[in-house]
Amino acid sequence: LLFSVGHHFWKEKNFKSNGFPLQTSAMLKYPVMVRNVYLYLQDISFTGNVFFISAPIGAQNCDSAEGPLTNTTDFTESDKWHWLDSSKNEKYWVDIFSDSNISFYFLNISRFAISRPDAHPKGDCLHYCLPGIPDIFINFLANLIKYQE
Repeated sequence: LLFSVGHHFWKEKNFKSNGFPLQTSAMLKYPVMVRNVYLYLQDISFTGNVFFISAPIGAQNCDSAEGPLTNTTDFTESDKWHWLDSSKNEKYWVDIFSDSNISFYFLNISRFAISRPDAHPKGDCLHYCLPGIPDIFINFLANLIKYQE
């Protein structure tokens, strides 16, 4: 079972879920969503593997990037698009699943993704050119799955 929430979850305020009123920040809904996934898998006695792949962090000023970053801490200086929100909350998956009897694997591609601001299409500092970086993410995931069997 593979999960990846991504960045667009953070924009969602226009639906009621788990008793949250409309316009409730997705930041408040996120841990509840993760807990509900966990409880559901426990309820159905899920015995497979659960894989979570982190969201790639967008690159600030990718249009001027000339190559890979050598210092990946540079991206924290400005986060006007809230790209770091995903990374801040993905820890809930690890926190909830680490103490369970469910086989859980977390593939963190965030730091790797931020190291390649030059791999984005012009004018889009979140998505990537294909073929490219996402193909490497898939190779990471395929190897993780292969060696967990």
